[in-house]
Amino acid sequence: MLDKNHLQLLVENIKDSYLICGNNLIVNDDGKSTGIDFFNSNKFSPKIFKTNKDILKRILLCGNCFQGASMMMTKEFAERLLPFPENIEYHDLWMSSLASAQNKFSYTTEIVTLYRQHSLQVTRKSIKAEQFYISRLELISNLKKNNIYKENAKEIENIEKFLLNQNNLSGRVKNTVYFFENYKYIHPLKYKHIFHYLKYLLKGL
Repeated sequence: MLDKNHLQLLVENIKDSYLICGNNLIVNDDGKSTGIDFFNSNKFSPKIFKTNKDILKRILLCGNCFQGASMMMTKEFAERLLPFPENIEYHDLWMSSLASAQNKFSYTTEIVTLYRQHSLQVTRKSIKAEQFYISRLELISNLKKNNIYKENAKEIENIEKFLLNQNNLSGRVKNTVYFFENYKYIHPLKYKHIFHYLKYLLKGL
């Protein structure tokens, strides 16, 4: 469900970006507010994720928290998006990754849509760590094919290396420094704790 001012809010905030995403308010079966917005429910904090590099790392190391229904894009970006890669899980994941990789993504915390979450609704499947690594490596592969992410090329290469080291204990040990340097992207809004690191060594992300 769209907020009556959603277009105005997105147009006012997109500026020179290719893609902008607004926040949404989660409502129940009766359309009443739960008091929870989508960004907060997905541990997305504007205080932490300030730049496109921050957002890209958040997407690739933790998960996407931007909904396609709350997005608006330029014509130029829409033409560049198509065709969607066949192995991409979600279209909004591809859109937010591609735009942030080019430093052309922006967001507003203003509510632009109402998201009805039914009492029995399952919106996100829990996936095993290995599946997550594979999906993110495929996403990185598709970003490379586009060859338009020069601003964040080094960062994407570092993330790829980090993910490729996930399959065994020795690889995860090699990732120790990167894990702590990028903790806020891997475990948003959680304080660093040795328990989280030990869990990572044993099981991965």
